[in-house]
Amino acid sequence: MTDKFKCGLEIHQRLDTHKLFCSCSSNENRDVGLRIHRRQYAVKSELGETDIAARYEEMKENEYVYDIYDNCCLVETDGEPPHDVNPEAVEIVIGIAKMLHAKPIDEAYVMRKTVIDGSNTSGFQRTMVIATDGYVETSKGRVRIESICLEEESAGIVKRDIGRAEYRLDRLGIPLVEITTAPDIIDPDHAVETAGKIGRMLRMTKVLRGIGTIRQDVNVSIPKGARVEIKGFQDIREMKKVILNEIERQKRYNEIIEELKKRFNGKIEYPFEAYDITNIFENTKSKLFSNVKKGWKVMALKMPNFEGIFGSELLSGYRYGTELSDYAKPAGVNGIIHSDENIEKYHLEEDIIDQLNITLDFPYVMVVAPEDVCLNALHRVYERSLLSSVPAETRKVSSLTTRYFRPLPGSARMYPETDIPPVKIHNLWDKVNPPEDYDDRLSKLEKMLGKELASKIVVHPKYYLFEKFGMSDPKTVAWVITDLTRSLSRSNVIVSDELLEQLFKAYSDGLLVRAAFEDVLKYAVENNVDVRTAVEQLNIKRIRDKELEKIVRELKNIKDIMRKYRLQVDPKDVQEILKNEKMKK
Repeated sequence: MTDKFKCGLEIHQRLDTHKLFCSCSSNENRDVGLRIHRRQYAVKSELGETDIAARYEEMKENEYVYDIYDNCCLVETDGEPPHDVNPEAVEIVIGIAKMLHAKPIDEAYVMRKTVIDGSNTSGFQRTMVIATDGYVETSKGRVRIESICLEEESAGIVKRDIGRAEYRLDRLGIPLVEITTAPDIIDPDHAVETAGKIGRMLRMTKVLRGIGTIRQDVNVSIPKGARVEIKGFQDIREMKKVILNEIERQKRYNEIIEELKKRFNGKIEYPFEAYDITNIFENTKSKLFSNVKKGWKVMALKMPNFEGIFGSELLSGYRYGTELSDYAKPAGVNGIIHSDENIEKYHLEEDIIDQLNITLDFPYVMVVAPEDVCLNALHRVYERSLLSSVPAETRKVSSLTTRYFRPLPGSARMYPETDIPPVKIHNLWDKVNPPEDYDDRLSKLEKMLGKELASKIVVHPKYYLFEKFGMSDPKTVAWVITDLTRSLSRSNVIVSDELLEQLFKAYSDGLLVRAAFEDVLKYAVENNVDVRTAVEQLNIKRIRDKELEKIVRELKNIKDIMRKYRLQVDPKDVQEILKNEKMKK
């Protein structure tokens, strides 16, 4: 790993509260009510500039469809102005900022971030800086935190087709905290450690849990490469491999560019020459070219000096031709065909292959689509092939490999939100206490529970139940919250927090023994009754005192007693009575 490798993270975590600019619930609901259809267009900023990423999305000319649910309102549909900022969300982010040793902004102004990929009905995402200049300590040094922002979540994608995307609005507007680090991360292992540490800190606060509730974007820079923003990490276990693959991709891409420069005697430069070769495929039975009969065109771009380049691997199974294909697809094509491929795999007839080889006796890229789409796609391939260095861009993760997503956005995408007044952060800062430190809590729990159980409960979403009930019998309460509920869930027995509270209260009151927990919870869930009713109907109320003394005198052996009364008797009670009986003798 080169010592000039630089990496920064952007971590986005959903907060567990109402939506950011209205009082709607943040719980997702799958009952679709209405759908609205919309198109979006790039607009100029206050300085008269149009963001490059916005222009790129506008070029796709997509139609956007939005599914509306019963927990949506007119704010999500862009039918009314946003309400005031959710004060609970602001307090949560201030707590996170304090955990990261950040300095507060005096007044937080809401900004509009232009996003016209359809993920926001308004065409922009609202965001506000809450604090800056923080840090997190790691085993490889301090990683600076450049900014901590509060912003709104985008709509959830349902499906995406060429020219059309469908989104769900029940996710739109959920509050997010965005944490951006400086490029202080020195290697992929360090990136994983940093993301994990910040993630654990976030889980000490009031945030949503589960797949998709936290995302990490990674910015990677290497010598002779470029700053590439990688989006889409939901599992940090993939992060190291993806970063290593991206480093290798950039190195190989740079080698290919240098090879092309040699072939072109310095500068990669050639004229755009597109050929309409539709007539060659008019009688083929190949499915790939079946739309020719419906008026589609087959067009090829002449690419001199690219022999063998299209098939050059950037990674195992990922070639330079794949890069060109991904760049061409936004024009509306399904992909490209290039001259390094075995054309026979497309099930073309021999005479058509012969005619194609005679017509295109040079390196080429070929596409099948309506004529305007073909020309647009080939222009995109042409532009990409002329690059003299690895491009800076935004890429997304697919099977541990990054794929082209869109251009890097610029400063033109941001402008002030005029519908929402600023929030005076300095007035709130001293009123918010930071959450407990993760390492401090873990250390305390390890002394109480041991390492294994402590690691399970330390950031568990039901940790508050442990705080409330765990002091009398911490190991039992922690075991129920972490292990027993998980075991029951595998049998589709989902135990509510209310039932757990009832269970711990009944246990502390001496109503039942630990061995009966599983049967009681299962019965309560399946029969929709409370814990005390379940104990009564199962007839497993705890036996103790004189009644237990009588049983001990009759059976005398602890094994016989537990075999018959396992769900009603605490073995410690039996041992105590047996000990007393022995002492009497």
